[in-house]
Amino acid sequence: MIGRGESAAPGNDMRTAPRTFRPAFTLVELLVSLAIGAIVLSAAAALAFAVSYAWSKSDDINQVIHQGRTGIMRFADRLRTARAIGFADTAFLIIWREDSNGDGQVNRAELTLFEYDSQARRFSEGQLIFPANVSQSTIDANNTVVSADTFTSAPLVNAVRNNPYYRSGAVADYVQQLTWSLNEPPPATRMVQVRMTQEKDGLSQVLHSGVTLRAPIQLEQP
Repeated sequence: MIGRGESAAPGNDMRTAPRTFRPAFTLVELLVSLAIGAIVLSAAAALAFAVSYAWSKSDDINQVIHQGRTGIMRFADRLRTARAIGFADTAFLIIWREDSNGDGQVNRAELTLFEYDSQARRFSEGQLIFPANVSQSTIDANNTVVSADTFTSAPLVNAVRNNPYYRSGAVADYVQQLTWSLNEPPPATRMVQVRMTQEKDGLSQVLHSGVTLRAPIQLEQP
């Protein structure tokens, strides 16, 4: 028995606290929650993909723009330092790049050929490149002198392109249009105006350049 003024020990309290029940989610509520979560995740994934695609597309276009600007600057520099301009039409332009052997004559290995392929929308340049293991006799056989008449004639294009040591690389891609205009017919050309239009995914840029040859020379007959 417990007397007055005395309190029962906690362990001796026989009274039981009332139980409380929390309602659980029903199956329908769980399914609705899962459906909403799936919708949110799908929307987030679609947004992430759209942002990634837009970023990738923008990066590609920026690369094309950079390549075009760099390419036309390189082309202009090649023209500016050329000793003379040879055959030129709407698709090909040949320059005498340098007199590397100092003989005062045009040799095939001293030529650079610029080519615009309107079907492939590619602007490229190429020249003869001899590997280190090629004999001097082979180099001499392919590096023949080009006469002044041949230098300004169309057959020179195929003679250079079909050489087994001819190598070319891109100046610019996605070129929708490329034109060059000469102030005088070759080899008397002293000024060249260049206009290039690049287009990709509906976006385009137009680049212009006017070039004057620094030190044009009169060609000597072999």
